[in-house]
Amino acid sequence: GMMISKVLTYVYRVSIARFVGPEAYGQLSLGLMVIGIGSTLAHLSLGSSLQKFIPEFRVNNERGKIKGAVLSAYQLSLPLAAVITGIIFFGADIIAIQIFQNQELIPILKLLSFSILLGIPSGIAFDVSLGFNKIIYKTVSVRLIQNIVQVATTLILLLLGFQVISAAWGWIAGSAASV
Repeated sequence: GMMISKVLTYVYRVSIARFVGPEAYGQLSLGLMVIGIGSTLAHLSLGSSLQKFIPEFRVNNERGKIKGAVLSAYQLSLPLAAVITGIIFFGADIIAIQIFQNQELIPILKLLSFSILLGIPSGIAFDVSLGFNKIIYKTVSVRLIQNIVQVATTLILLLLGFQVISAAWGWIAGSAASV
C-alpha cells in the first residue's frame, strides 16, 4: 500500500508540475503547507494518544474508557478544526498577500481549507482502527483510495483546462473519498 501510495503521489506532483508549471506547483505547495499546519493543530496529537491508550484499555477490558477517549477526541478536535478552517478560509487574503505576497494563492487556500474539516474525522477513525490493530482500513482508504481519487480528479480537471485549482480540487476529492 505504501509503495503504491508513493507512486500515485509522484504522479500527482509530476502532473501538476508538467501541466501548470513550477510557479503553480509552488503555490500548491504553499497551500498544502498552510493546510498541513492547520491540520496538525486541529488534530491536537490525539492520534498517538488513542493508539497508545486503546490497547491498554482493551487489555484491562475497559470498554467505557475506550468510548470516552474516542468521543473526547472528536469533541476536542472537530470544533477546533471548524475554527481553523474558518480562520484559513476567511483569512486567506491576509495569509496569501501579507505572508506570501502572492494573490493567486487565495483561491487555493480557500478551497484547501475544507480538507482540514474533512480530514479530522477520518484521521481519528484511522487512529482508533490502529488502536485496535486494524491497519488494513488506513492502508486501503488513505494509501489507495484517497490517492487514486486525488490523481484521477486532478488529471481529469487538468485535461479539461483547469489550472492549479484542479490540484486543489483533486486534494479535496481525495480527502472526501477517504472518509
